[in-house]
Amino acid sequence: MTDRPTSPFNSALETGVRTLAVLVASYPNAHDLGRLVQYDYLTVHSADAGGAHPACIPLYRFAPANCSSGAA
Repeated sequence: MTDRPTSPFNSALETGVRTLAVLVASYPNAHDLGRLVQYDYLTVHSADAGGAHPACIPLYRFAPANCSSGAA
């Protein structure tokens, strides 16, 4: 066992928070596991579906300089 802190990124915690956000946003609609997996994939890889790169989404305070999303 190590003494280093556990990162919440790329973990079950991060996946759970993303899934919870999808469920809250889509309430009262129900989704099966396959649809939730698809939504999670598109949340992380939105550029694959023709959307903005995830780091360019305006929810991020510090978007990369090459993004044209207007993020602050």
